[in-house]
Amino acid sequence: DEKRRFPSFTKRETNISTVLALLAWTIAVFDFGLFGTLLPAMQEEFGWTAPEAYAINTWIAVGTAIVCFGIGPVIDRLGRRKGMITTIGGTAIVSGLPALIPTGLGFISIALVVFIRSFGGLGFSEQAVNATYMNEVYQVTEDEKRRRRPGFHYSFIQGGWPLGFLLASALSLAFLPVFGWRVLYVLACIPAIIIVVVIARKLKETPQFELHHRLTQLEKNGQSEEAHALAHAYGVEHS
Repeated sequence: DEKRRFPSFTKRETNISTVLALLAWTIAVFDFGLFGTLLPAMQEEFGWTAPEAYAINTWIAVGTAIVCFGIGPVIDRLGRRKGMITTIGGTAIVSGLPALIPTGLGFISIALVVFIRSFGGLGFSEQAVNATYMNEVYQVTEDEKRRRRPGFHYSFIQGGWPLGFLLASALSLAFLPVFGWRVLYVLACIPAIIIVVVIARKLKETPQFELHHRLTQLEKNGQSEEAHALAHAYGVEHS
């Protein structure tokens, strides 16, 4: 019997998805890079010693890893589109909150910095969402070049890593002496918020995830036979 085919992404939809994935990853890395760039200024204002600053950075790295690994399975259930909104939306919040942390609270200030910045792991989770989303988009795109060489085209999205660090360094160089580190954290929220709004309006969910979501619903409703029949119709495995 003839297999059903997934709805395709047009070239325009593929281009939009690629650009938004690049911007989302750039913003996530920008947030990460900004903290590293501003840490010396924060150290001076909070009165941390050099060993304390190194320790804080280390504990933030540990917290980031925990959040990154812990949030991944949750985001996978939300879907690719909602996953990107969640990770970049979380990055926007994490970017802005450090500006509100008061000095002079000793260990409490340190604990707040470590706790808030650990949720930068949301930004690193964004890369995993990106990879899954774009892999599925390139499987169903009408753009033959991208369908044949998805890895090559996804490598351009990975360019968001140096771009993000470049933006963080440039912003700090230009505005840190003028506004101080707290204002820079507030400014860092703005591009993340804009990207979240654009993704919510412009990004399509992949047909592969929509099928997965439908199969999950059927299983929850006790319609296992229907789920297997639907999966078979698309030529995919279902367990």
